Amino acid sequence: METPYSVRNEVATIRLEHTYTFKSLEVHEGSQLRDFLYLAVYVPPGCLPPDRAIIDAPLMTCYTQNWGKPDDFAMVAQTQQSQPPVGIAWIRQMTHACPGYGFIDEMTPSLAISVLPSLRGQGIGTKLLTELLSQAPSDRIGLSVQNSNQAKRLYERMGFSTIRESVDESIMVWTRLPPV
Repeated sequence: METPYSVRNEVATIRLEHTYTFKSLEVHEGSQLRDFLYLAVYVPPGCLPPDRAIIDAPLMTCYTQNWGKPDDFAMVAQTQQSQPPVGIAWIRQMTHACPGYGFIDEMTPSLAISVLPSLRGQGIGTKLLTELLSQAPSDRIGLSVQNSNQAKRLYERMGFSTIRESVDESIMVWTRLPPV
């Protein structure tokens, strides 16, 4: 199945191997975010994944704790409506008290995204992020990404630009373009 997506003023096509549905995450489904938060932790090639307890670290709990606040928004990728998610992308407004990673300001929500490892590299993340950006209630979204993470190229293709960078990490922001 081919799906068009817009990257700034360019149109490209991705071919998904299976039929996926993309829908908003319901508040009662928020418990699934913890599993996908763990999968969103970047593990460099040749390294072992961290202990699952990493998602209980204070900066990590900011992404999932008390899900269902007014500005929380997430998109889910599924193979069928009744199936569990194969990917989730979500944004959440962070605060100075609970900044997460890549905090920009209290007006710019932070993005987290993950696809099941066995399904990565098939265009699901691209489509999931496209759906989230097109429906997001915010016109500006930030994220933190390790510079060695291949996902950084996806974010750049989708219009995110680097606003701060260190040796290991980039803080990126996406801003919705006004309609032409």
